[in-house]
Amino acid sequence: MDRELEQELTQFRQEVERFEAQLQSQELKLEDLALIRAHVRELLPRLAAAGRGVGAYSGEGTSPGTAAPLDGSAIAKVLLASRSSEEIGTLWSGGLVHTRHASVGELELDLDHVRLHGWAQNDRDTTGSAVAAPVKDAQGTVAAAIGLDLRGTGPTVSIDLHARAVLGAASRISAAMREHTMVA
Repeated sequence: MDRELEQELTQFRQEVERFEAQLQSQELKLEDLALIRAHVRELLPRLAAAGRGVGAYSGEGTSPGTAAPLDGSAIAKVLLASRSSEEIGTLWSGGLVHTRHASVGELELDLDHVRLHGWAQNDRDTTGSAVAAPVKDAQGTVAAAIGLDLRGTGPTVSIDLHARAVLGAASRISAAMREHTMVA
């Protein structure tokens, strides 16, 4: 990877750290979220071209309905839980869902748990642990998911405590999206 891209990644990490601090202090502004999103859209194609992994995101130009593999991550579960059983079945049969579940029925049971509690946890057999919650747009539709990686937090990490934190963050972002829509 070239030096310029490495410097931009360092700058981006600092922007994300500032964003996380604003989120924790509840001083989040929608403009800050838009800035990070724009920077992500700019960096992802360049990272992909440089051979750096970018997960399930398929790069700039991704539009609603674009198919991307879904793994057993907490974020993937939150996004799947917002879909209909029919759509989940289609994704499963198309080989786009990769989880520890032996059947789509078993996956649906796990997603029902996510719907009931409003948050998800990584599959037990994935590397590391994480929790995620949905971010909803002004119409109440899941528009994104926000997650918290719990690697390095120690063996006594409280999943429930971190789930409440991620639920709070998702709620604040959703509220900011609703307020922005009403103002616009």
